Amino acid sequence: MPGRLPPPGDNSKGTARYLGIGQGAFDVTPLQAANMAATIAAGEYRPVTLELDDPDPQPAVQLPVRQEVWRIIREGMYEAVNRQGGTAFGDARGTLSDPRYVLLGKTGSAEVPSGRIIERLYVCHLPDGRVQEIAAPDANTARAKADCPPRDRNQVKIVPADRAIRRYPPDPPEPYTHAWFVGYLAPQGRYLASLSDEQGCVAVAVVIEYSGHGGDVAAPVARDMLRSFLLRNRGEIDTATSGGTP
Repeated sequence: MPGRLPPPGDNSKGTARYLGIGQGAFDVTPLQAANMAATIAAGEYRPVTLELDDPDPQPAVQLPVRQEVWRIIREGMYEAVNRQGGTAFGDARGTLSDPRYVLLGKTGSAEVPSGRIIERLYVCHLPDGRVQEIAAPDANTARAKADCPPRDRNQVKIVPADRAIRRYPPDPPEPYTHAWFVGYLAPQGRYLASLSDEQGCVAVAVVIEYSGHGGDVAAPVARDMLRSFLLRNRGEIDTATSGGTP
């Protein structure tokens, strides 16, 4: 599934600033968000590859961004996780305790107006002229539930009604939010520098649906994932995430 940005010609300066913080007509996949974090870390864009050792990697693309701008963005991502008042600051959120690396990141809470539709109403016109309303997750399931002989079910005409029967989670009094966190590891003392192909410098994106705010929910998961990555790379056991010594 691709992300979505409005055409460049449709954006005023105000709209561009709005899109720059992820608001408005802006869609991004977790993989694209992780690659965005990697782009900020490296100061250059690299097309995504799903191969660990890609035999034909595409070259990096230099972006028309001044180094001072990259440093401002990195400083903001550092403070979000490592300074008092940051949306991912604290031991219960995203702050990483590690002797060699720090975690930089950005939290997000994407509002969702309602839960995912699990069942909707289908109006089934049966071969004998009767009309039957059936709650089902999809049209094929509604057809299979139709009150007619199995041999006649291919003749059932189905019209989806504009009505949700059941959602998950149930509709709350206020909109749900999907918890987001994107970030990357950087060496202690060098988090403002451009990093490229350095061991341990890993980018991550975590999205947890219908779960709350990014700093409270997604950031601790990202922090634990990256802490486990570092400890396992060093040959240590991460009892915090593995449930104890195996």
